[in-house]
Amino acid sequence: MGEFKPLMPLGGMPVLERVIRLFRTAGVGRIHVVIGHRRPELTPLVERQGARDVPVADQFIHADMDTPADYRRLAGLIER
Repeated sequence: MGEFKPLMPLGGMPVLERVIRLFRTAGVGRIHVVIGHRRPELTPLVERQGARDVPVADQFIHADMDTPADYRRLAGLIER
């Protein structure tokens, strides 16, 4: 699978779009998508679905998320 997985087709739409729609159907009101790698390709799709993209540097995305402080730091980025 050499394709970029968030944009791979699943049921006639990109995987990421399908996931956002499933969350909406389940009643989730605020959806944040943390994007680092290949952001320019994902942002238009995220915005079309009414979700919010949260840009994060690649080095943060690939960092180990081992402690509660790591997750609090990520949550702080989302709340901005």
